[in-house]
Amino acid sequence: VAIALTILRKKMTLEKWMHKKKLTDLEMANLIECSRSAVTMYRLGQRIPRPAMAKKIAQVTKGSVTPNDFYG
Repeated sequence: VAIALTILRKKMTLEKWMHKKKLTDLEMANLIECSRSAVTMYRLGQRIPRPAMAKKIAQVTKGSVTPNDFYG
């Protein structure tokens, strides 16, 4: 059942999540403890976060944005 739910779950991009929460790049950077420019690149799909940072993003977004959401 968990596998079926994972497959059916729509991709949530960092950009969509941040827009929904009305967060700026700087505010998100402070939450995940990285630079504003890194958040900008993650949000625009110009950079994929390293595993440790992807985990922080998943924690801050309470699982709404997962590491897999940065691929494809």
